[in-house]
Amino acid sequence: MSMTQIVALVLQNNHDISVQDLNRVIETERIKMAKAAFDPRFEASYAYQYIDTPQNAQEFVATGGGAATIPTANTQTGLATPILAQPTIFEQRNHVSNLSLIQRLTNGATVEVGTSQRILENTLNRNRPPGIFLPEYETYTGVTVTQPLLKDSGRNVNLTELRIAQSNARLANLEWRSRVAAAVANAMKIYYDVIFAHENMLVQRDAIRLAETLYAENKKRSDEGVLSPIEVLVAEGAVFTRKEDALIAETQYVDRQNALQLLFRTGADTDRELRIIPGDRLKADFDVPSRVTLICAAQNSRYDILQAIEVVDQRRMQSGFAKNQIKPRLDLIASAGLHGLDGSYGGSYGAAADGQGPEWTVGITFSVPLGAKRARAEAAIARQQERQAEIDADRIRAQITLELDTVLNRIRTDRQRVLTGRKGRDIAGQAMEGEIKRLGEGKSTTYQVLQYQNEYSQTRSRELAALADLNKGQLDLWLVTGQLMEKYGISIDNENTGNLNSQLTSDGKWRLESHRP
Repeated sequence: MSMTQIVALVLQNNHDISVQDLNRVIETERIKMAKAAFDPRFEASYAYQYIDTPQNAQEFVATGGGAATIPTANTQTGLATPILAQPTIFEQRNHVSNLSLIQRLTNGATVEVGTSQRILENTLNRNRPPGIFLPEYETYTGVTVTQPLLKDSGRNVNLTELRIAQSNARLANLEWRSRVAAAVANAMKIYYDVIFAHENMLVQRDAIRLAETLYAENKKRSDEGVLSPIEVLVAEGAVFTRKEDALIAETQYVDRQNALQLLFRTGADTDRELRIIPGDRLKADFDVPSRVTLICAAQNSRYDILQAIEVVDQRRMQSGFAKNQIKPRLDLIASAGLHGLDGSYGGSYGAAADGQGPEWTVGITFSVPLGAKRARAEAAIARQQERQAEIDADRIRAQITLELDTVLNRIRTDRQRVLTGRKGRDIAGQAMEGEIKRLGEGKSTTYQVLQYQNEYSQTRSRELAALADLNKGQLDLWLVTGQLMEKYGISIDNENTGNLNSQLTSDGKWRLESHRP
């Protein structure tokens, strides 16, 4: 499997990437929730009123009398005088309904457009006069606007929840990109470890071959009587020792493969055994841009600094909102509408439209909590959290330089290790060949040849290890400067969230997309 194939599997199946992608989905839904605060709201109500009210004297007179009486003779005049035998009952049988549409605006104003209808039947309108209609259809249609002037006034305050939700979505997206980059980098590093383990396993197998060749030559010469049998035993013992080393190297190879597979294997793959043979080789070297260029790229591209800046902006929004909540409430209220009264619904609305009963009101309401301790404490907390975010962003900026210098130093060291290992391998190879020649001339011993062979194998392993570390250093360089995805041709679709899909484009670059489920 090539590096490209490994990256494809990680982009497609990595659990950490998938979980973080679902966080993006969650934050996208939270944006919808915040926007819903500005959705219009429809309200409707209906009530049937059955009311019998005993009237006191004042109410009785106000409704024109009409209560039950009994005639009583006046002893002086001889005339009958009506006298109340019991309190009169004022009857009401009403149907009351309301319809309204309420809209909250982003500047804080609330606009309510509504109409109310009442069908009135009572003791008074049953009699004509004073009743005109039975039942009476009474309507009111109007609009009411409430505009905050201090607390909760302005777009910045009223859009705080939505903007914070959008900020959280951007943070989730940056975290997702960070997880993608980290997962890809981790997979590539382990892939380099797999390459090293595979190459080192071949080195150990070659060491076995060298020992077996020496054993065969010693046995042949011992059979010819020109070499002591002890030399044969030394060579044979070396064969088994190197086979043990090869088994250890093979175990390391399997362990590295399994660590790599953890990054992309799914539950459906549990019954399938997979062994990875790396199709790529370790790169000998690569170009490193200047330190200034790398620092500039890191300051503009690293996900953690972008997240820190986003958090500072978010805390600033929260601080501004908290400051506004300290203000007293002063609201301007204005309303206007038309009343109508008739013997039918249509007639009452028609009468209102003809201006039968206009109404308008303008006023203000004011309220202030005495002390406002809670609001002031919340504002103070918001200011401190804003300062914390600024300090954290500054810490990350300082940390970037130190991390970059650490990686650059490791790269310089690994380059020297590669050069040293390459020269050591060449010298050890020449020394081994010379010692084998001296053994053939009877000027050396099997033990000495085996020592030179061991040194040759070890220098090859050290060179491979240094080369693998150098390749991983390149990954760390692009990761610490936030350029990993760009350098390895992996683009991310920021718009959609949901099911992940990785695609290889025509120019050989990987595109990671996510689609809504």
